[in-house]
Amino acid sequence: MTFTGEDSLSCIGIAAQTREYRFAQSMVYVAEQGENARRSSEIDKMKVDHKEEIEIYQTENEKLKKEATGNVMMEDEEIKRKLDIAVERIGILAFENDVLKDNSCKKEELLKAEILNLNKCISRQKAKCADLSTGIDKLKKESAIFTERVTNMESERKKKYENLKIEIDMLKRDADLQKVQSENSINTLQDENQQLHERLKGVRNIKMQAQEHIRQLNELFDIENSSKSEIRVKELEDQIAALKTVNTDLESISKKFEQVTSCSLCDEKYESTGKRAPVKLKCRHVFCSHCANNWLKSQGNKSSCPACREPYRSEHIRFVYLNTDL
Repeated sequence: MTFTGEDSLSCIGIAAQTREYRFAQSMVYVAEQGENARRSSEIDKMKVDHKEEIEIYQTENEKLKKEATGNVMMEDEEIKRKLDIAVERIGILAFENDVLKDNSCKKEELLKAEILNLNKCISRQKAKCADLSTGIDKLKKESAIFTERVTNMESERKKKYENLKIEIDMLKRDADLQKVQSENSINTLQDENQQLHERLKGVRNIKMQAQEHIRQLNELFDIENSSKSEIRVKELEDQIAALKTVNTDLESISKKFEQVTSCSLCDEKYESTGKRAPVKLKCRHVFCSHCANNWLKSQGNKSSCPACREPYRSEHIRFVYLNTDL
């Protein structure tokens, strides 16, 4: 298992969310407790209000009874009517009081059930938080082990990187030197033919070495995957790209060398003597002796340079003497 800095931040985020969840659960529990207390208070208040109203009617009933007893002159029917109304009202209030008691008991049972469910939810959340805490501790330990492993790999990779950098710098200097020497050497065909042959051999060796190092670097890049090494790997890739550019330039120089050391008409390489010896015409274009003379014979008096069409005669054909064999 591998972890990065983002995994550590995720662990911290989980811990923060756990604390926020605990706080939210506590706030919900406190709010529900307050709501339960408020409901109980309202029920108790309603009980008290009905009780007071019953007591008022009972007091009024007693007063009416006393008035009926004390005031003989009061009509019996009126007193009876008031008594009946009072008794009926007392019965209604008593019934409402019983209903309120029954509803209060039901609500109390519901509240107890809700509180029990909330306590179960809180217990489950506590268990989850404990599991999260254990998981976070495990992640911290694994992160420490991974960090140590990455540090060791970074140290080894740094050593390999320094060694490869030295080798690449040497190859680059050699390649740059070969490029400069090759570009200068093609200015004079007669003086630099042999040197170009030797340098082309060196270029092939350098190219093989570069390809081998590129292969090694690619293997190294496949192994290394940490965020810190990607920056240095990018630098190595840039240097490899530059080295490939040098190799491309050297291959271009090699092609140019092949062009200037071969006849453009028959594509045969020039020789120091014989029919493949290089000759130049009046216009200074160079061909092999065989092609220049055959072209002159086939065209007769209308013979002209195959490259620029400038007329030439046999006296215009001049040998180009090479310092070495190609």
